[in-house]
Amino acid sequence: MVAADDLIRVEPQKDDLRNSPIVEDEPPTGTGASAKAECYWNGQAYSPGAMICSGGSVLQCSDSGRWWSTGRPC
Repeated sequence: MVAADDLIRVEPQKDDLRNSPIVEDEPPTGTGASAKAECYWNGQAYSPGAMICSGGSVLQCSDSGRWWSTGRPC
């Protein structure tokens, strides 16, 4: 389980700001490539592995620059 201190609480995505897509079927680790993409949430960049709480769900930044839905509540 993710500790509450490890989660970054965020506001809902805003259409006028840069946001990375949210996917359900992609694990948080990428293909092992050395270059890893950042994830964006309302214009803020997050490193791969970062975890946020949005709408009561935990999302994790994957190496591909997408938010992965962990299926866990926060």
